[in-house]
Amino acid sequence: MHMMEKFQWQVFISFLLLFVFLGLVLSGVVLYVAPEGSLARWIDWDVLGLGKKEWESLHTVLSFLFLVASLLHILWINGALLLYYFADSSSARKPIELVVSILVFLLILAFTVSPFRPFNVLYDGGNRLSDSWGEEVVRPDLAEAARLPFRDVLAYMVHPLSAKEAQKQVQASGILVDNCELQFYEIAKDNDMSPEELYRKLLTLFANDE
Repeated sequence: MHMMEKFQWQVFISFLLLFVFLGLVLSGVVLYVAPEGSLARWIDWDVLGLGKKEWESLHTVLSFLFLVASLLHILWINGALLLYYFADSSSARKPIELVVSILVFLLILAFTVSPFRPFNVLYDGGNRLSDSWGEEVVRPDLAEAARLPFRDVLAYMVHPLSAKEAQKQVQASGILVDNCELQFYEIAKDNDMSPEELYRKLLTLFANDE
């Protein structure tokens, strides 16, 4: 019977870095094209069953994990080699790779913070993709409408009606509203809708009453 091979930490860290890197790429791409926060909540935006908040949490945790695994990989696995690169005085020259890597790093930093920012194309592209989600979206002119009490959004929509009368009409239309103090997105969730879908239905309901 063969004895179990000794656990190889270097291999483990390398695989961990690979999988965390792939997770960061996925979450980074998703967040790059995601709509801004209030819009994401309003349309109940998700990818692979996860909303923007969950993707942000995942990306943050993976970033910290990548940091820890990278430090282990650099200091533990390659620490001796790096020390050799920096401390070797017998070499006729310092590694050109070291000089070039430092120059590239400083150049990227300078371009990122200087008035001339060639990387703005990345930011602008992400902003355009994020804004495109809201082009066909209908929502009230209220800040964070999805998080407001249902009563407040209803009052915004039907000024002539009392909140109680409006609630009766909503419930008569088949929309479940147990408590008008619940947030708008909670009422939408109880009715298996996004906040935008619920808002559109309410617009249709009260438009028909005019």
